[in-house]
Amino acid sequence: MSRIAILFISLVTAGITVAYPVADTDLFWHLASGEWMVRAHALLASDPFSISAYGHEWINVHWLYQLIMLFVYSTAGFAGIVFLKSIITATTAYLLLSIRPADMRSMLIRGAVIVSALFFIRHQLADRPTLFTLLFIALFINFFERYRTDGSAKWLIALIPVEILWANIQGLFLLGPAIAFCYFLGESLTAFISRRKPMLFRLEPTGNSCNSIRHTAVLTLLLCIVPVINPNGMDVYSLALRLFERILPFTANAFSMNVAENVPPSLLSSNGSNELLFYKVFGLLTLLSFIPTRQNLSAGRIILFTLFLFLSAIAFRNIQLYIIVCTAIIFTNIDDAADHFRIRASLSVILFTLTISSVLIYRATENVERDPANFTAPRTFPFGAADYIASCNVPGNLFNSVQDGGFIAWRLYPAQRSFVDGRLILRSSQFFNTYLTILDTPVLFNEYSRNFGITKVLLPTNPDTRYYKLVKAMNADTAWKTTYKDNSHIVYTRKNLSDSLLTKRIHEENLRTLKNEYVRRNECLKLSSW
Repeated sequence: MSRIAILFISLVTAGITVAYPVADTDLFWHLASGEWMVRAHALLASDPFSISAYGHEWINVHWLYQLIMLFVYSTAGFAGIVFLKSIITATTAYLLLSIRPADMRSMLIRGAVIVSALFFIRHQLADRPTLFTLLFIALFINFFERYRTDGSAKWLIALIPVEILWANIQGLFLLGPAIAFCYFLGESLTAFISRRKPMLFRLEPTGNSCNSIRHTAVLTLLLCIVPVINPNGMDVYSLALRLFERILPFTANAFSMNVAENVPPSLLSSNGSNELLFYKVFGLLTLLSFIPTRQNLSAGRIILFTLFLFLSAIAFRNIQLYIIVCTAIIFTNIDDAADHFRIRASLSVILFTLTISSVLIYRATENVERDPANFTAPRTFPFGAADYIASCNVPGNLFNSVQDGGFIAWRLYPAQRSFVDGRLILRSSQFFNTYLTILDTPVLFNEYSRNFGITKVLLPTNPDTRYYKLVKAMNADTAWKTTYKDNSHIVYTRKNLSDSLLTKRIHEENLRTLKNEYVRRNECLKLSSW
């Protein structure tokens, strides 16, 4: 078996591993945003889709991703989006597999490791801008390790346009300069220790010590500056810092403690979850991979591992970033330690064959449901409920779950706006805490809904969600009636639409909409000339 064949099999398996029907709810507000920009011939600068944040300033750093996804969906539907996810994942795997030149045995081990890693984080690899972030992380590490091998600055220069692209796709673009800083700090630390304690470790900086430190320092500075090349200018930096603040695991941080993907893994494991076993084992394997290189340690990799270990420890959503970085570190450490140990060719073949065949057999026999009308997960999105709301002609506003807000924006805007959606960065902690209080204390809902002119309510019926208390309360409330229900969602409409406060709120909401639309059109004229 040739190295090309091993690489091909590994990449195809990587793509198949993540080829699940669309199940991420945030995808839809990205599609809605792309459609809005195409219709308006301008970029979004404020929220047009929701009631609770309507007209608020929106630093839409995802604009390029949204246009890409809209193009893919318009061309090939949801199946095209799934295919794109597989292609991006396979490309990320290729960048990791090609970090260093490898012989056949090394390529077999790498293929087994990368396929295993992707298999265990497959459900985190959703149709989100994070897919591109994983790709860019792999590209950054690949180019830095190539620079450490041959000392050519061309690898570092190539990262500057990548960083600009990253800053126009996702708010995690600051990870680019963070990775560069890890390598700069590693080169500096290596040079310092080599001069003062030459017998402690054979820590050798890349090529010429002064050049490597200077190159990585200049690149780090440039990578901190170039993200300003985007439609939002300097505002993208404040957005990135606010996003980081939202995941800090403080008890008072509602966005960390009440959004599942932001919860620290330590809290999940304390609840008896076995989901994180691979996370712990993979981290241990990464640490063990440093042992054979103890005579030639890469300080940059140690700092890089520490940074992403910290990020993964504060939020579950960061585990996928951590696993990708760990994979890259394992590959490079094994290459550096190639002279210290050799794995038998037969053992490499067995490991690779078992891993690939196990993943392919699992995926072939896995019972993966999908909506018969499209390539989406069944009972996840309110297709039927949205069609009913569009046809019911009940005036007033809609209350919905965070998960369904993006779908409403995509399916019903501009005739109907959502109450809230996954863009929680547009909401204050006070609003989100109040929203959660309403879900936990449904007796407060009627007064709360009047303040927003709510006449329709769309909720998921899954008893395991936080919305089930409100569903039970609405079923018993004589002020509301059930007008639509299927196996995943339920719609309630208010019986008395002549309530004076309710009518007033609806009228005020209509006036606010007209005013904001006038302002928005002026913004479109300005942005279209950008």
